[in-house]
Amino acid sequence: MKVSRFAKQARFFHIVGGACFGSQYARWLLRARSLGMLQLERIFAVDRDPDCRLLREGPHDAAISVVCSDWVDYLTRLLLNQATPETVAADHWVPSPLSPHILFLAMTRAAAELIPGLRWESAAITEPVGVPVQIPLAGGNLAVSFAEWQCPVNCIEPPTCPAIRGPRTWDMKATLEKHFSAERAFRSSHVLQCRHFVHGVGTIPMQDILTEFARLLENLKSSPVQEFAVATVSGCHGLIDVAHCRRL
Repeated sequence: MKVSRFAKQARFFHIVGGACFGSQYARWLLRARSLGMLQLERIFAVDRDPDCRLLREGPHDAAISVVCSDWVDYLTRLLLNQATPETVAADHWVPSPLSPHILFLAMTRAAAELIPGLRWESAAITEPVGVPVQIPLAGGNLAVSFAEWQCPVNCIEPPTCPAIRGPRTWDMKATLEKHFSAERAFRSSHVLQCRHFVHGVGTIPMQDILTEFARLLENLKSSPVQEFAVATVSGCHGLIDVAHCRRL
């Protein structure tokens, strides 16, 4: 296999799920490697089902390990294993379109384990955040989108939007960071963005996740933080989760 000098470099990929999306992402990553577009060490696909589709149907490759675990438990362990943003600089989290809440849940759980007496209580985000589509969900979180049309699930969000055949002039991360920057000092706000990495697969760098988690811990220890918000977003869509914190 000839590796392109423009090939993406990565160490580990942590894929959420071993069913439809997870097996597809594993297949695309292996295809990118076979085309010389990607160099990687290992793919970890995480699924609670010990008989998940990826194990049954493949792709089967020595680089793939299927981890039988709850998704939130798995990411919580990654946050707690004392890794630093530098040690995971070449690692990537591969989210499922159906599970943007995992980062929020894992960060709250890991923070509660590291800070004695810290407790979280569910909360709802009610303020407008400056995007055209805002849908409050039953759990108190807020689904947001710039798209007032139906998008394909696997859209890589190119500069020209395929739905409107025009330039994609918006970016959810920049919009929400601007919104959160003008907010109350007692909220620790974090925006984590999934972007297209290679051959149809979108990722969130693990470096970004650990950096934001470290910032949350610092805020909880050094400032009167009463609320925690995580926006897990792509360029066009996202989910905002909020929790109140209290100390026993």
